[in-house]
Amino acid sequence: EFYDRHGRVADTRDKESVRHLYSSYKDVTNKIRAREGRDGMTRSCVDCKAFEVDDARDEDRNVDSSTSKRVFQLKAERKALNHIIKSYEVEFQKRHKRRVSSLRDTQPIASKYRRYVVVKRELEELIGNK
Repeated sequence: EFYDRHGRVADTRDKESVRHLYSSYKDVTNKIRAREGRDGMTRSCVDCKAFEVDDARDEDRNVDSSTSKRVFQLKAERKALNHIIKSYEVEFQKRHKRRVSSLRDTQPIASKYRRYVVVKRELEELIGNK
């Protein structure tokens, strides 16, 4: 659609202009998921499809319910950490007019970066690479 309208592929500047909308959308969907929980309440259609795919993958791998709950918790934590990291990177870019490029740049949230890596590895161990 962007290509049809503008005659070119969207670049970083085009995407940055609407990143706040995407972030807001992700915040709302994460809050809905947190309130509704994984079992019980009705979810929106998009959430249902995402969970059905995850559930099918878990079933295919014969994952027990405690592991499934742990996977759900880790996925939620990974999403929250990813949001924090992305927000930091966007603010960094606004402030310094460049992208994060070194360990020194990430120092203020280094613990979040490290935890993200740990969570991602644990998820890969539990459900394997997708």
